[in-house]
Amino acid sequence: MYDVAAVRKDFPIFETGIAYLDSANTSQRPRQVTSAVLDYWERYNSNIHRAAYKIAEEATDRYEATREKVRAFINAASTKEIINSARDLIEKYDRAADAGSPSFILQEYIPGNDHTVWMCNAYFDRESECLATFTGRKIRQWPPHAGIATLAVSQANEAVEAATRHFMQAVGYRGLVEVEYRYDARDGLYKVLDVNPRVSGAFRLSATTNGMDVVRVCYLDQTGQAVPSLAPSNGRKWMVEEDVFSAFRYAREGKLTFGQWLGSLRGVEETHWFAPDDPLPMLVWFWKTLCAAARHLPMILRRLGQPTDPAERPGNAAGSGPSHHGAPPGWRGEVNGHPATPLGPGDHEVTGAVAALCRPGHAGDRPRP
Repeated sequence: MYDVAAVRKDFPIFETGIAYLDSANTSQRPRQVTSAVLDYWERYNSNIHRAAYKIAEEATDRYEATREKVRAFINAASTKEIINSARDLIEKYDRAADAGSPSFILQEYIPGNDHTVWMCNAYFDRESECLATFTGRKIRQWPPHAGIATLAVSQANEAVEAATRHFMQAVGYRGLVEVEYRYDARDGLYKVLDVNPRVSGAFRLSATTNGMDVVRVCYLDQTGQAVPSLAPSNGRKWMVEEDVFSAFRYAREGKLTFGQWLGSLRGVEETHWFAPDDPLPMLVWFWKTLCAAARHLPMILRRLGQPTDPAERPGNAAGSGPSHHGAPPGWRGEVNGHPATPLGPGDHEVTGAVAALCRPGHAGDRPRP
């Protein structure tokens, strides 16, 4: 049972003696939350997952660490599990209820590999008229199976374009947007994965034969200039240099050979960091990659010495640590048949790529949040 008096002491506003009955509209924050938020604003206010400077890496680390904290708080076996049946859900709920924390966040899992993920970059003018749509398909991602595109190909898809136009115009959207879909072979439909109301990191994937892209379309429209005809370069490939790390992990899973990786790079016309006329971003990326490797070298060496069989790793003996007992048949820590390897709080962008290179990609590992 909660000690109500002790809990009230965590909320500074209650020190005034008020009785607050409007939590449905605005809930009060305990001192721990307000202190953490203030600490963020004062010490490492920055963009998570999208930058490689020091405070951004610290913000990302702390953000990712909350997944484990929530997992521990609700007494979950892992930060993410796949539920295959209503019976399995009820069993997991009952176990959580017995532990006093029956809290779940559920969403549909759409099966499919990287090739089933489609991206649509579009621009809508002041009247929500669509002036440009470009579609492409992912080939590889980082982290593997559930991350940002590291290799993608420009490919026309009228169904995805039409869905994006209908969706955005229905809400009166204006500006740049990227919508990601996964093709669901079970019913033949494209399901929305996420909507990013901003410039996509992969917007150059669909540069046209005359050099246009959604950002240039936006600029021309905003400055009152005519937008020329757009002819997407179907088959054009775009790559993020981190694809080498992604390929390494896919190879460890037995999903990719060196020859297949080289073959997949045919048709790459542009990369994220490297440009012959501006080599500095690539040099900075390379230097940060080396620094990240140096910082994570002790962890990498420790993991190199671990057995590849999770059952032989320390802390994984029978009866110790979280397990997947009661999980659905065929679970074994896999997502759509792929080994689901967890990434720690520091595993993001370049830093995480290097840190995870020598991590055992075994099916017994837990999925990444």
